[in-house]
Amino acid sequence: MTVPLYNLTDTWNNGGTAFTAIKMNVTDTASAVASLLMDLQIGGLSKFTMGKGGDFCAYNTFTDASNYERGVFDWTTTSNTLTIAAQAAGSGTQRDLMLKAGGGNFTVSNFTAVCNLNLDMGTNNITNALKITASYLTRGAPVTKTADFSVVNESYLINNKTGSTCTVTMPSAASYTGREIYFLNYQAQTAVSNASNIVPLAGGAATTALLASGAGKWTKVVSDGTNWVITQQSA
Repeated sequence: MTVPLYNLTDTWNNGGTAFTAIKMNVTDTASAVASLLMDLQIGGLSKFTMGKGGDFCAYNTFTDASNYERGVFDWTTTSNTLTIAAQAAGSGTQRDLMLKAGGGNFTVSNFTAVCNLNLDMGTNNITNALKITASYLTRGAPVTKTADFSVVNESYLINNKTGSTCTVTMPSAASYTGREIYFLNYQAQTAVSNASNIVPLAGGAATTALLASGAGKWTKVVSDGTNWVITQQSA
């Protein structure tokens, strides 16, 4: 077929009339949550969908409803929160999300990041390219641990495990290049990593030593993409 299946034309010629070009009104008395108001496909595979909750999905790949890569703009991923995100399921790969200004300012207001956030200013002059104006900037509240633990999204961690050394499972340094994590000790025991991925303040081979014994001892580590490097610590 060489002509469009639907090639519609219309004329809007009254400034006092609010025209609607295409309208579909569905009476939804019962339907699955995954029901779609629109599903545009190529070769039987979805490329763009609009769910009944008003969520938009643009697909990078689509095999079936359980295997895909897509970008979403919706209110349904998290209730009452507008989500702009890259999503993947099954055989799909989680892709990066880029928000890019064409040349002017990129302004973000009331922004909370709970993620591995990378701000890339490109190769041009970056003087004053990034400006944060707020009443305060937060990394989140300190989190106190009373047993061996794994670091997830925390930035400030307090060891309050009594009686024995605290073992800490660090995130993969390769996944968090440049991330900073602070540790504070409340106890007379050390804290160690569960793997040899901590580079001492003086450099050298990575070890497990993370936090010295003694209340008030502290350490700051930064990921170099391979290990967690101690860049500051108490005497």
